[in-house]
Amino acid sequence: MRNSESLKKIHSPSSPTSLATTKLDQILSRRLSEISKFLKALDSKPSRSQVHRLRVASRRLRAIFDVLGQARHPSLNKKAKRSVKFLTDCLGEIRSLDVSLKLWRKRFTLAFVESELKKSARRARRGWAKRIEKTHWNSLRKTIEAILRDFRSKRSPPSSEAWQLRVAKAEDRASDRYSHYWAEPNIENLHELRIRLKQWRYLLELAPQGPEERRKIGLLKSLQDDIGELHDRETLRDLLKTERMNRVAHQEKAGHDLREIRQRLKAEIEAGQNSFLARQSQALAEIFPEEKE
Repeated sequence: MRNSESLKKIHSPSSPTSLATTKLDQILSRRLSEISKFLKALDSKPSRSQVHRLRVASRRLRAIFDVLGQARHPSLNKKAKRSVKFLTDCLGEIRSLDVSLKLWRKRFTLAFVESELKKSARRARRGWAKRIEKTHWNSLRKTIEAILRDFRSKRSPPSSEAWQLRVAKAEDRASDRYSHYWAEPNIENLHELRIRLKQWRYLLELAPQGPEERRKIGLLKSLQDDIGELHDRETLRDLLKTERMNRVAHQEKAGHDLREIRQRLKAEIEAGQNSFLARQSQALAEIFPEEKE
């Protein structure tokens, strides 16, 4: 793990990845437009692609808020940060069910399981957009509009150093999670590593990118997707373990079949997790050169 001095080693302001105020203003405006556009298009039954795109947009907005928070921007408040996190979390439940249903249809055939997963996905969608609009979206939109006004009037512009320091912190946290996983490899620690890699990547994507930055972002995305496939199996397995799913399986006289599928998924998750370090050794060595392999 890197020492605390690593946080002080931010990129030079003359670096091609430095973040100008006008660039951040443009990015923030674009992300807000994306979220606004998606929310207007969504109803109580958003499509899988819409859910995914909106969730990604909310994560990118959270990355921008991280930079503004680092810069102590006066128009950013805790309520706005909670609101955008709520948006991400709310969509996460729907997204997880969509992915589980897709994975189930691709690999397994028990009809009652597909039916139960579809019911759960419908319940998760029911009324979610109204709940977001009523409790979070208005205050979030007002905060972003206030920040944009500050940008236009040149008040409290975010410095490139704020972005650089936030990237350094994200890198250090990812490195710490990697060390933790190395010392105690399990699926929970691997999932935590994925979260940190994702946060680091979204921050890097805020700035103009040269070849080195694009490669690093690509490696982070590759690692994130690899771990994500294991996490998708873990999510599906958890859904197959619920009390309701077991009760329906008993009624359908398919309890044995369901247990076999859960065991199969468990074996795949363990095998994938156990081989992760070897499978991704090259990418990990490039992303974390200071860590021992």
